[in-house]
Amino acid sequence: MMKRLRTGRNGDDGLSMITVILVGALLTAMASSMAIISSTNLRNAGRDRVAGAAMGSAEAGVADAIAYLKTTNTVTALACSPDCGAANPWGEDNPSQRKSLSYPDGGRARVHIVVDQAFNPPAVKTAVYTIKSDGTAGAGPGLRRLEQTVTVTPLPFPIGVYANKINLNGTPQTFQQSVFSVECITGRNKMTFSGTDAFYGIPAAAHSTKFISTGSNTPCQPNAAANIHRSAACNSTYPYDQDKQGGPVGGACAGAAGGTSFFDQTMLDQYGRQLTNDQLAGLRTAAQAQGQYYNGTTSISAPNPAVHPNAVLFFDLGPNDSVSIQNELNAYSWDGSCSTPPRTVIVVVNHSSVGSGQLKMNANTNLSGAIFVQRGDFEYNGTATFTGTLVANTISKWNGTATSQLTACFLQNLPPGIMEVTATRFREVDS
Repeated sequence: MMKRLRTGRNGDDGLSMITVILVGALLTAMASSMAIISSTNLRNAGRDRVAGAAMGSAEAGVADAIAYLKTTNTVTALACSPDCGAANPWGEDNPSQRKSLSYPDGGRARVHIVVDQAFNPPAVKTAVYTIKSDGTAGAGPGLRRLEQTVTVTPLPFPIGVYANKINLNGTPQTFQQSVFSVECITGRNKMTFSGTDAFYGIPAAAHSTKFISTGSNTPCQPNAAANIHRSAACNSTYPYDQDKQGGPVGGACAGAAGGTSFFDQTMLDQYGRQLTNDQLAGLRTAAQAQGQYYNGTTSISAPNPAVHPNAVLFFDLGPNDSVSIQNELNAYSWDGSCSTPPRTVIVVVNHSSVGSGQLKMNANTNLSGAIFVQRGDFEYNGTATFTGTLVANTISKWNGTATSQLTACFLQNLPPGIMEVTATRFREVDS
């Protein structure tokens, strides 16, 4: 009996089977875990791809919005924000009506531009916008929300009339606009200024880092008898003019802008300088995109304002070439009160050397925008009317009753080509 009991107690029959079952269960559990982990990793990788693609769509939406700001008169176009509706989805806050953009990879973005600070010179010379972009990827659930704040401000050149040297003739007129020069301004008694400078908020007047003279074509010398500030710092006939011979105001000049009739390069730099080569290159690129780039030819093929309401014409010319404008660009003018759709044109005449070549604005010309003849000579002739801003190497003639002016409407619709868009604060919003 005891032998049988001992035999039964020490037997290991079935142990192998139990071991096999336990190992099999362990392997099954490990395989199941590996499958779950692998599946989870695949799902996470998929989510990452969708999220990355959605982020790409949102970033593309921001880029498209910045491109829109660079090519559009945003003050007028976005004045209706946040309730622009179908008139301008870029300025619509309702998510279902925002600007909808599609991309080749299947991504989409809905974009809205918020006006944080409207451009309103002379008080506000910098506009601030926040771009809100919701990006999605294909049919996936991924969503990324981005916000990019940008500032929009004119390029740093004097808004008004600027030239290295200016000679006035006839009976030229300026309205709500100042004239700036690094050399002499002659023929000052021919020029009529009117009102307050609409951009800078100062009395419209002449400003020279050298001398202002009532003589025409007189030598630019400090002892010239016709210099308006030769005998005294104050000249009551031109109380708001400023030049190198000016000084503290007083008496009849009391209340003159800035409290002085003195002006130098440091003061001019506060208003700006000519465009840089890089800035000119940007305008050349814009003209090429519109089919309005002229290399070696001076004839104008007028753009269609219905297609290009903010046109850019760029001429790369030899040293003695001259461009004349008669009425070819008169479609780019408006009545100044914004009762008609604003249209602007930028004309750049870029000569191969400094000090020669011309751009002439002849009688019956009526246009609005910006003109740059930074290496050549500019002429106002006859009854030409220009609403906008001008930069030239020289203004040799300002004949007849040619008029240059700034208006509140124009400043609300400065040509996009002379506006600089700068990205500032960027953030991703939790979705």
